[in-house]
Amino acid sequence: MTKTVAVLNRFHSKLAKGIGDKLGYQVSIKAVAEGWEAYTAGRQLVRFAMYPADQEGSSLVNSARGRGDILAPSRAFSSVLEPCPWIAWCDVWWPTGNGTFVLDSAGWTFFWGLQVRAPVQLFRAEWVNLEHKVSEAPQPHWHFDKELLCEELPAAAASAGSADPADLISGQGLPESAAGHGPDDVTARILSLSGVHLGMAGWTNSQEHPGCWQAPMRDENALLCWAIRTLEHTCSELPRLRTD
Repeated sequence: MTKTVAVLNRFHSKLAKGIGDKLGYQVSIKAVAEGWEAYTAGRQLVRFAMYPADQEGSSLVNSARGRGDILAPSRAFSSVLEPCPWIAWCDVWWPTGNGTFVLDSAGWTFFWGLQVRAPVQLFRAEWVNLEHKVSEAPQPHWHFDKELLCEELPAAAASAGSADPADLISGQGLPESAAGHGPDDVTARILSLSGVHLGMAGWTNSQEHPGCWQAPMRDENALLCWAIRTLEHTCSELPRLRTD
């Protein structure tokens, strides 16, 4: 999907209006770097981000992908001490050198936390342009970024492959090196889900996997529709987040 500067500006104006209508306050979509219109082929990527009209109501955080994201609250909040969901938008384009730009990827990132502290990154919705980048991942897709703690048995117990699983859990029938280990001796390790792509638009795009999960990005209107509807759907679900 290759677009001129004029088409990109119109797309971002429509996107900003659609986002503002859903959030209830004005936002703009702007290039992170100035002078991007004159970028030549082989120059750095052009990244666009969402900026709330009221900058005091926003937050800046380094995302799990190592970039600085401008966050906007997904709803109005009465106090900076009130935790709430936060959102960030990003679309990235490659300059072609002839005054046009080809889409690399676009997506939302969702966070939770306080404005006065760095919110925690929870999950992402992304769409990669398969005309520009080869990928077997479903398109578009979800990523879940919050790390989990998972339990595992002590190494000596886990290596006892011939033991009955029930004995491993109870600590009975283990090799001498694992004697005395029981269910209270399990250790916790971090489980990362961020590399897992969970398809959003399957499963009928083709007859085979992974193509069946890969929706073609026909034009900027398809991207615009996906961006707005993904935001609308996710914001309708975010109130279900709770702290116990």
